[in-house]
Amino acid sequence: MKNLSLALLLLFLGVFAVFGQKAKSPSKPADKPPGVISGTISDETGAPIEDADISINAVGSSKIGAYFRDTTDRAGKFRFENLKLRRYKIFVRVAGYVLPEMFETSPTNQKTYQINQDLNLTVRKGGVITGKVLDENGQPLIKIRVRALRIRDEFGQRITAQEFEQYSPQHFTDDRGIYRLFGLNVGSYLIFIGGDDYFSERNLKTKESSPIYHPSDSADTAREIRAGFGQETNSVDINFRLIQGFRISGTILGAKPNASNNGSVDISLVNAVNGVPIVQTQTTERDGKYAFQIEHIPDGEYEIRALQFNDIGIFSKNSLQKVKIKGADVSGLTTNLKSLSSINGKVLIEKNAALATVKECPKTAETAVTSMLINFDSSAKEKSVLDSLERNQQNAFAAPEENGDFEMNQLASGKYFMKANFLDANLYIKENFQQLSIREKRDLSGGLSLQNGTNLENVRIVFSDGAAKINGKIIVSEEEKSKNQTAKFVVYLIPAEVENKDNILRYAQIISNAAESLTFENVAPGNYFLTAENYSLDREKLQESPIPKFWDAKERLDLWQKAKSQETIFTLKPCQNSTVEIKLK
Repeated sequence: MKNLSLALLLLFLGVFAVFGQKAKSPSKPADKPPGVISGTISDETGAPIEDADISINAVGSSKIGAYFRDTTDRAGKFRFENLKLRRYKIFVRVAGYVLPEMFETSPTNQKTYQINQDLNLTVRKGGVITGKVLDENGQPLIKIRVRALRIRDEFGQRITAQEFEQYSPQHFTDDRGIYRLFGLNVGSYLIFIGGDDYFSERNLKTKESSPIYHPSDSADTAREIRAGFGQETNSVDINFRLIQGFRISGTILGAKPNASNNGSVDISLVNAVNGVPIVQTQTTERDGKYAFQIEHIPDGEYEIRALQFNDIGIFSKNSLQKVKIKGADVSGLTTNLKSLSSINGKVLIEKNAALATVKECPKTAETAVTSMLINFDSSAKEKSVLDSLERNQQNAFAAPEENGDFEMNQLASGKYFMKANFLDANLYIKENFQQLSIREKRDLSGGLSLQNGTNLENVRIVFSDGAAKINGKIIVSEEEKSKNQTAKFVVYLIPAEVENKDNILRYAQIISNAAESLTFENVAPGNYFLTAENYSLDREKLQESPIPKFWDAKERLDLWQKAKSQETIFTLKPCQNSTVEIKLK
């Protein structure tokens, strides 16, 4: 189970971790990287935290040496040296405390840091959930593992699959049957006991049952418990009752023995209604087969995901496998693993000599390439709860090397669209193509399609300087404002030139409301439309930003035609900082 949780963490970060490794000087002085990240960890009162366990990971890198670990001294200070030019994600572990930023699992929303920074990190006192575990007669159950599964963030939004097991706290009941889960991040949790494999219970009574969730239910009807920083929630009791469970068994096809993780296949079973993980286990090759068996699963509808890993992460996974249990075991299932795909290429920056003397145009930073994070985002629309939970996992992120080279692995089949995050303010994406030969190239600005096992090579992402910026605000009538103060809108930036109406690199969208200002950055000079439409947030979805309409050819044309009919065009010059009002019609 620990191996699986770790593998999911590495999948998200895109790194190959060398655990316990500190940032040491390379053997050759000439190869010594220049970077330092240092700082202080303190609590909310400003008191330094001693012996805090702190680690940093190079985001979007699959290279060995991308992970470093240290502990703070008496003054709460830490220091990592000899770091390469990268963006780094920081993890801090202090008993009873939380660094909220490390729970953000979407790379585009993460707090990341660059080298040569001195940081002041503040940990917050975590929440507490406590209660009793009682048997059918109201007597305390002793030494029972109780676990907390965070399923919503502080805003009530569903979280992604990576976080389910990344930081799941647990505690055993004492001789009074009392448990106390502490150091919880703010959000909503499910509190539960029991089950097989996943929980490794030794109490025979609970092991023979399906998991029991507070107050005394299965995952379908489990009650959510809210935790807040520094707050304690009491009397979250679990009354054990025997819920009859059944067996799911079958065979994994397409698995390949390999040295990583003993060639095992990781299997996850989630509730198809609410996405709650039920079981995560492993199977290995035996007599030429990869057979699996999952015990004590109650009636309900489920989805199965099978994954196989190599040294840099997942290299194969199955298509969605649905299974329904209704009063009997389910046997004879077969699910096929399919090889994942990869993309490799190069980032290039073109400098416009004509802008060198324009005072409004800043100089592009020397670290512009290594500071950015390239993203190929899947356009697949969720077809099930598991698809939704894995939405962020299907987006590929990579940090380019200093020479611009990048590589992305672990891509499922489907269509992808290129984005760039953390761009230098002076850059915009000029073009994206595959270099087929010296004179021939294939345009990828309209997205690229990958089949299982595809290795797409010689991809080029070209940036140019002279990017413009748009600061705007949505204007709505007083009548509309009085109806809903918190109403949200999708604001679209749409190219006005006919020749660019299908160039997705020129489109952008932002979710905002009338009370907020909004900013479009890294915009290519040219002519544009700005339009807005109402947006309804579904808190059961796992991300606030919807799949852009302009990724679909039909919807893109519809957006463009509606924007054109408004006959309101504005022009952006190189390096221009423009302020506009967007009137909702």
